[in-house]
Amino acid sequence: MKTGKVVFPQLNKRQLEKLSDISSDIALVSLASVVLPAVFDRYNSEMVALGSIISLNLLVIKYLDQERR
Repeated sequence: MKTGKVVFPQLNKRQLEKLSDISSDIALVSLASVVLPAVFDRYNSEMVALGSIISLNLLVIKYLDQERR
């Protein structure tokens, strides 16, 4: 078993922009597929919370990715 520092590949600017777009699209899809049906289903608070957490996590990832550039 090999131990040591994990090396991640470096992404160029175009790849980072694509990754950022993908993460924002995923956040919007999770919002639309989890939160909105929950709101229309008599405010199911567990589903609203779950969808919000997923969306916020993806938006934070996008924000951190933009800060890294």
